[in-house]
Amino acid sequence: MKQTLNAALQSVRQTHPEAEIVVLCGQHARDDVIAQMTQGGAIAGVQVGGIRQYLLESGRLLAPRRPLQLRDVAVKVTAALQDEAPETEFHRQGINDEAVTREALAEAVLALLNLPAQRRDAHGGARLPAAVAALAKSIGEDCAEHWFTLPDVAEFLIQRAARRGTQYVLAGDIAFDTLSEWFVQQLPDDARHEVDFPAVTGQAEIEHHSFVSNTDEADFAAAQVLEAVAGGVPLHSIAVAYCNASQMGALHQALERAGIPFSAMNPRTWAQEPFARGIRQLLMLDPSLMPRPEVAALLASGILKDAPSLSSFDFATRGLANLNQGDDWIEKAEELKAVTEVKRFVNALAKQLKGLHQAESLAALAEALSQLRGSLLRKMNAEEQAFFNRLLDTMRQHQLSASAVMLAELSDQALATPLPSTQQGMVQLTSLEGLVGRSMQLCIICGASDDALPGSLGSNAAITPEQSGNTSKAFLDRRERAFQHALRASSKVLISHPRSLLVGTSKVERSPWADGDVHHHGPLIQEWHQASSLPATAFDLNLLAGGQDAQTKQQVQRFLHTMQARQEGEWAGDSAAFNGWIGPGLSNAVLEQQLSTSALELFTQNPLVFFIERILGQRVLEDSFGAAEIDARDRGTIYHRIFERWIREMWLDIASLDHRYSDVDFNAGVLRMREIAMEELNARRDSSIPGVMWQAFQTEVLRVSDAFVKVEIARSKTWRPIGVEVPFGRVYDAEDSPPLKIPLSNRHTLTLGGVIDRVDLQIDHESQQAVLAVLDYKSGKPKTYKAAFNGDEYTGNAKHGYRFQLAAYGEAIRQALAGTITEGPLAELASEVAKINTDNYPVTIVSGYLFFLDENFELIRIIYDDNAQAELEQRLAKITSFIADGAFPPYEISGNPIMTERAVRLGASTAVAASRLQLLGLTPLNIAEDEEQ
Repeated sequence: MKQTLNAALQSVRQTHPEAEIVVLCGQHARDDVIAQMTQGGAIAGVQVGGIRQYLLESGRLLAPRRPLQLRDVAVKVTAALQDEAPETEFHRQGINDEAVTREALAEAVLALLNLPAQRRDAHGGARLPAAVAALAKSIGEDCAEHWFTLPDVAEFLIQRAARRGTQYVLAGDIAFDTLSEWFVQQLPDDARHEVDFPAVTGQAEIEHHSFVSNTDEADFAAAQVLEAVAGGVPLHSIAVAYCNASQMGALHQALERAGIPFSAMNPRTWAQEPFARGIRQLLMLDPSLMPRPEVAALLASGILKDAPSLSSFDFATRGLANLNQGDDWIEKAEELKAVTEVKRFVNALAKQLKGLHQAESLAALAEALSQLRGSLLRKMNAEEQAFFNRLLDTMRQHQLSASAVMLAELSDQALATPLPSTQQGMVQLTSLEGLVGRSMQLCIICGASDDALPGSLGSNAAITPEQSGNTSKAFLDRRERAFQHALRASSKVLISHPRSLLVGTSKVERSPWADGDVHHHGPLIQEWHQASSLPATAFDLNLLAGGQDAQTKQQVQRFLHTMQARQEGEWAGDSAAFNGWIGPGLSNAVLEQQLSTSALELFTQNPLVFFIERILGQRVLEDSFGAAEIDARDRGTIYHRIFERWIREMWLDIASLDHRYSDVDFNAGVLRMREIAMEELNARRDSSIPGVMWQAFQTEVLRVSDAFVKVEIARSKTWRPIGVEVPFGRVYDAEDSPPLKIPLSNRHTLTLGGVIDRVDLQIDHESQQAVLAVLDYKSGKPKTYKAAFNGDEYTGNAKHGYRFQLAAYGEAIRQALAGTITEGPLAELASEVAKINTDNYPVTIVSGYLFFLDENFELIRIIYDDNAQAELEQRLAKITSFIADGAFPPYEISGNPIMTERAVRLGASTAVAASRLQLLGLTPLNIAEDEEQ
């Protein structure tokens, strides 16, 4: 029978009074070992750690050599695969210059060099593994002088132990990888002492649970940790383990949401950080072209110092002008101030980037970028600074010329690296193997499904199982040993598995190794909140309600539910699922600014996205996949410009108020429309769009333009255009254009700005009526808009989407005609109406969407009357009240979470938060109803 830990230490010290003693334990069991050691009295000269931690820390003994990392190997692999380098099998196969070859070989070579030297040649003559082994041998010899690997440290320690008489105490069965197993086997027999640890004091209490999904399972784990802590269990005596690394993200988020301090590997990579993505975008930006989409993506990342906002850049380059790339950035006389400022910024940035691209080597480029960081980049935090410095160091190591291909490759490698580990507390989130050697009071093993435990053995075509030591037998043996150790690691063990996964698996069975009765949970979120819902008794309700009536009690209960939901938000940590309440005050400032109808519609689509973009001033970054199609906003801009120019030339540029249908030369108008369309298309030709795609778009534009003229010829018999692109508020540099102000019943006054695409006037002498039509061009399909305005609604509905634009534009026209707006383009438009409506007929305001891509040019409209005005003001009052109260939950007001692309990019945690609120019955943002929610 093996000795206990303390007995073995005392025996070793008595036998070897001067020797160094090293206690090797499980990777996270160091504190447990030290706690056990202190019970036996102090023993000097003892070092405690896991095998790999011990090897890493002992690497300092090989100074000035440094640890060999993937980026170091990637440099050597890239050099070895250059065309002029000595020939390898990869040269002979013609794949030496492929990025995928370099990436795969760098990982394989590093993996081989971190295996015991005796195993590296065990490839059995297989072609690819033999070629990789030969390359690894060459690179290993080349790196030996300046770098070390873990096997180098292990060999050094084994030799050192023989000379110095170092004694090793193995605290249990702790070797779970090939290198660790080899190191333990190489220790001298007289220097190796195996002990039982932790000491088994009794049978562990084991429970089995299953859940609807892996997110519910993660929430259960967090709830159990909170319950244990409330019951007096110390944090360091709790661990949460995953059977598969894919589960780490859900557990990470659940622990963060619950406010639990924990330590774990970070499941996220630098590719998820806007800073890192921005650095890559900066390096890949072509200073000779400065394509607008790429500059916009760079601005969205927020890494530049003294840069315009993305919204102002987008507004200037899409709305005021059409700036794509190259010569478009040349400054011109008499252009709008906003356009000039954007051009100057782009040209200044291009000048700085040209200095980078003039560097002949990657090392020179790194030096140039390092010198520019102060003037070009915003202040970095410590983690960003470390990422940036690592990237520069990697570039300096490469003795290669600078090229876009290599920059992309190095940037992608940097983005693939994990973010720094989370080290916020003593609860350990770890793999199953991380529980080995622990001595705890609560252990939660998550994801114990048949596909994760034992799991599947990953294969690598570049390394044979004999080289890696990962044979099927060894894999199953290690996994079963780890699971059995986990069952003995705590006095209470909870084993759970999901019955379904978000990755698409329809049904999940539990692991055959998890034996015992299972408690099947329903939707956990609902159970959890019902269990902790406050107050719990009628007495508490009566006490809080002051003995009032049933209605007051209901209001109290609703208030407490709201308070509970907000409480979760207050406890949320970084990157946790934000439940949407920030409290009143912070968001009031946005109501003092000019808004647009699209901003108000965004609030109804997803209040949380509105909060991020309008209150915080941040952006939900898009994933750019290149010019796969013509941007919908660019398409709309081209059509708007064509229609605007044609109507101006046919109608508005004619001075006479008597200009009528019979005076219009429509034959010339047809030809002129073709000329205008081609001029706008040529001016906005984007070279990044494939030629075939642009040709198809050009054909479409010409067809639609011809159809537009035919519709206008028929329409002009009764309607006369009197305005196009009519601004109100601070748009299009129209600083003298007063905004639309709408006083609301909640004492807020909403300030709106916008641009009316077109205004037409009809004078009907028979009925003695004048009709003013406000038109907004739409390139989409009319189906959803029809559904939104089906019935008596003037501003849409929750089910099919709220649309405030028609009513708001109708209100702008109403105020102008009523004399409320006395200056600017709207006032001028009202004056024009008065000149034409000489008989002073009553004016009916009609507001509509014209779908110009629909073959029938369908028009969906509302009559803007007193009823429309009342509905608009009522719903805007609702929205402004929610904003002022700080209510920004993460689901759509329709009750359907993540129904927009921006919301999807926010991540799954928002969907979880939305589901939680809905299960509570808490859907407070009802725009349409008057009753209190």
